Amino acid sequence: MWSRVAFAVGGVLIGAIAGKVAIPSFNLVDLASWQGKVATPRIERPCAASSGKTAIIVVHGQSNASNYGTARYGAREAVDNFDPLTGKCFAAIDPLLGADGVGGNFATRLGDTLIQAGRYDHIILVPIALGGASISLLNGEHSDRITNAILKLQAANLTPTHFLFQQGDRAKRTRC
Repeated sequence: MWSRVAFAVGGVLIGAIAGKVAIPSFNLVDLASWQGKVATPRIERPCAASSGKTAIIVVHGQSNASNYGTARYGAREAVDNFDPLTGKCFAAIDPLLGADGVGGNFATRLGDTLIQAGRYDHIILVPIALGGASISLLNGEHSDRITNAILKLQAANLTPTHFLFQQGDRAKRTRC
């Protein structure tokens, strides 16, 4: 039951934010066209909050939060990807560094939407999600992902402003 509530609340929040801005076209890339090809090179950027309107968003959970979306996206706005492995920032392009999948991530699009809506002028995404992982696995065996990200952010003099947690994208259906 809690997973349905969390899914509904997350969907409403993201939908409400995305609905505020009409985006004429996303910079989408069909995932099938990437099969067997080398990923686009990463463009390193300074890891610094550019103003008081910078959001530093830790993206945790599994599924689409861990780069398992069907289409990749490259941010058009000032959206950066903080890599928890190296502690460096790069222009945000899917798959985001720090999560384990090779597909798209909703957070990249969300970053553009938040900037276009005027809520922020800079977004730094910190993905630590792990595909297919249960909450108990994320909070147990893989809890070091959280600790590592926080330590790397501190070393870069960055403090998270938001934590997003996404767990699954389908509700179980039962027959009546």
